Amino acid sequence: MSIRYGVVVSALLAMAIAPTTSAQTAKPPMLGVWQGEGVVVVPWVHQRKIPVTLAIMANDSVSGTVGDAKLVGGWFTTRDPGSRVGYRWNTDYIIIANLDGPVIRAEGIWRPAVYIPLNWNGADFVGGFATSGWRVGSVDHRTVEANLVLRRLVLANAFPTKARQR
Repeated sequence: MSIRYGVVVSALLAMAIAPTTSAQTAKPPMLGVWQGEGVVVVPWVHQRKIPVTLAIMANDSVSGTVGDAKLVGGWFTTRDPGSRVGYRWNTDYIIIANLDGPVIRAEGIWRPAVYIPLNWNGADFVGGFATSGWRVGSVDHRTVEANLVLRRLVLANAFPTKARQR
C-alpha cells in the first residue's frame, strides 16, 4: 500500500461521514482556541507527549495542529454511537481532519488523518486522539493514540493596554 492510497481512503472516509445538516454542532462556549498535550498510550512511540492546538469555528470547521502536523479540512461533529472511531473514549463529539506533515518529525511518523473524540464538561474538552496511516521507511500501520485534555487558550494578556504599560 502507498501513502497516496491512505490519503485517498481517508478523504473518502471523511466525505462518507460528513455532517449532512447545516445546524451548528459546536455551542458558543465551545468555540475558540484550545490547547493541550496528548499523553501517548501506545508503546511503540518514543515521544510520550504530543502538543495539540485546535481552533473551533462557528461553522464547525476546525484548524490547528497535532504534534508537528497541520490539520486540513477539519470539522467538529457529533460522534455516531455505532461508529468504532474513537470507541475507546466513548465520547459525544469528534473532530475529523486530514493531516499535512509529520505527527512526530523526529521519529519520522507521518499519518494522513486524525480522529479526536471529545466530551465537553462545560469548561474543557476531555478525550483523546487516534491517527491513521503509515510510518516512513516501514510498512508500519499502527496508530498513534493519546489521551487528551484541551483547555481554552486565553489571550487576554497578549496585548498590554496603556494602563499596564506605565
